[in-house]
Amino acid sequence: MVHGHRDFFHFSDSSFLLQSLSLRVLGLVDISLSLKMDSDCSYHYTDNFLIDPYEEELKEEKRRRKEIEKMKQHSDMVEFVADGQYGIPRRCPCGGSIKHDVSPSPKFKQDFDTQPGSRYFTCTKFKDDGLHFRQPWVFGVEQEIEKLVMKVKKQSKTIEEMRKKIQIQAEEIAKLKT
Repeated sequence: MVHGHRDFFHFSDSSFLLQSLSLRVLGLVDISLSLKMDSDCSYHYTDNFLIDPYEEELKEEKRRRKEIEKMKQHSDMVEFVADGQYGIPRRCPCGGSIKHDVSPSPKFKQDFDTQPGSRYFTCTKFKDDGLHFRQPWVFGVEQEIEKLVMKVKKQSKTIEEMRKKIQIQAEEIAKLKT
């Protein structure tokens, strides 16, 4: 729905004529158009857009949503780092590569029980912000060995099951031959 009105102003000194048109479009945006003619017959055109107060609320809501999304991504990244520090790290969640580092002395808050010369798996882009890997070498190797031992146990079970299946099939073949 569009509402509009026109105003014609003619000043007594005949120096210029001002014509303006105001519209209210769908009750949301006010548009004012003005056409001004000076005494030298040149025209000046101006637009005045009056912003609806609801638009400011929408912008604020959009800004809040972006901020919440950014906080959620940060929280997820911290969780990924915490969950990912198992075994020997291959890559950091930030995308950085992992280097083998030797600590000359405890310098970060997670260096709780280290002595000079301790070895670490460290992200090449490491900052002490909780978003990068810096894991003691001993913990990583210990966890990796545990993982490999579990894998060997699982494979030995699978091998034993396969041997039993082969033995059963060999017995069935022997029965069929006789």
